[in-house]
Amino acid sequence: MRPQLALLLHSIIVFGVGLCGEVCAQISTFPYVQNFDSAAPPALPVGWTSTQNRVPGTNDFTATASTPRSLPNAALSTNAMISQSLTSPEFDFRGQTPDRLAFYTRRSSSHLARVVVEASLDSGVTFPIQVGDSLTSSGATNYVLSSLSLPATIGNRAGVKFRWRVVPDVSGATGTFRLDDIAVSVQVTHDLAAVAIRFSPVLSNEQDTVQARALVLNVGRQSAPSFAVKFYIDLNNDSIPQPAELVATSPNTTQLNVGDS
Repeated sequence: MRPQLALLLHSIIVFGVGLCGEVCAQISTFPYVQNFDSAAPPALPVGWTSTQNRVPGTNDFTATASTPRSLPNAALSTNAMISQSLTSPEFDFRGQTPDRLAFYTRRSSSHLARVVVEASLDSGVTFPIQVGDSLTSSGATNYVLSSLSLPATIGNRAGVKFRWRVVPDVSGATGTFRLDDIAVSVQVTHDLAAVAIRFSPVLSNEQDTVQARALVLNVGRQSAPSFAVKFYIDLNNDSIPQPAELVATSPNTTQLNVGDS
């Protein structure tokens, strides 16, 4: 069996931003993923907060090991007749172009309340921005993916929070609403993707000479003046490129414009 051939793109464009002050505690590394697995139920992960409208002193949204989309936990609220909300930590989008907010929800058949996703620009004091349409019950009781485009108004802003708010309905006191596998992404300024790799000959034998070609696409927001494609033989099958496994480097000094390959 031939060892797996691994491909790694190395852009020589290096950029970084140093932030300080109060926003140092804000999330500024993307993509951000939250699956509610970092705290023991019923506690929520650090930075996540909930209303306490059902029982004073007790969070309406809690982490639970009951029917998560991805093990071991999900966030859960009960009673579609009471207003409740779950709020994210603060995000720092300065120097970033927000892209999408994706997450999975699951309802019981009696949870008919609308759920709205809102954004705050003042660290959660107000939530004037609605992100996408209201989430309504489809009658299905499986997890459903929602992928919402993030509005341009939150771009280049700090102190951004997201809130999932249950708008109370006239029925559904025992209805449940689950939320899991949340992802926040941004458009990357410099981003190259290896969209294809081809071998010649397609079928080879041991000791044959094999030529590998990589097709590189600029999926970022700015042109790439230079970059290099590195080819590795994954000798230990761990899918991690290591210096001893490097077999070839193909430098490119021609500017690759956005959308070109």
